[in-house]
Amino acid sequence: MSLSRVSSGDTLGFVLNNPYEIPVFFTVFNGRQVIATGSKADKTILWTKHMKDRRQMYKVKWQYYWAGEEHSKEGVIGLLYKLLNIKIENDPNVFPGQKDSIKIDVTDYLGRPASDVNLTAVSYNNQFKKDIRVKDPPYLVKYKSKKYIERDGFEADEPDERILAEKYLLRNHIAWKDKFGLDTMEYYKLLLPPNKFYDAVRPISNIIPQISVNVVDRAVPQEIYLLYVNRQLVYYNGATDRAKYAFEVYPENVQLGIRLRNKFIQIDS
Repeated sequence: MSLSRVSSGDTLGFVLNNPYEIPVFFTVFNGRQVIATGSKADKTILWTKHMKDRRQMYKVKWQYYWAGEEHSKEGVIGLLYKLLNIKIENDPNVFPGQKDSIKIDVTDYLGRPASDVNLTAVSYNNQFKKDIRVKDPPYLVKYKSKKYIERDGFEADEPDERILAEKYLLRNHIAWKDKFGLDTMEYYKLLLPPNKFYDAVRPISNIIPQISVNVVDRAVPQEIYLLYVNRQLVYYNGATDRAKYAFEVYPENVQLGIRLRNKFIQIDS
């Protein structure tokens, strides 16, 4: 599977050649910003975009499964805005002693007349055509690009995984809460209750209300060893026959007693 750049006027894009029509997932990045994502299983996968900045460069990353293994590749694309279009009008056959007029039109990537162009013209006999080797000049251009998200791979055994888990605890990186909008997600509202308490209410089919109690310490869930509701033991974490972690309570004032590893918490409404 290969990627080919599409550069036509102010339109930039790419073509992924997918001869076996397997599902391909692709993402277009502008630095850390995701410009586009998609998934197709066509023989030719085409993506294009109208560019306002001709010097902008994008990174394309695509993934697919083949023979049970995941493959991931990437490439960069940018407008070929410095390439000139040259159109030559002349008689295709000129015999010895014959005169001909040659008209050359040079335009830029948008089809506009190009100025200050240096042209070098040569002529040769047609029988030498197969022996002519003229190298293309280098394409020298500097694009604008932003720093890309890089994730280095690593291997870790069980002890190292515990170290990593401790190092990257959410409580040590609270700034990500606002950047990712975590305060709008129920799970993170439970991990980071805005006012030390958070009441997540859900409708149930049972007539009698039920309660589940969870304790967190700076975004880390705490193990509850014993739970008392109105001074009655309703949960013990050492029980072998586990039941649903939900306990019936009547609509009245409720007292909670929570035994953690190093403290006992009592809440009385």
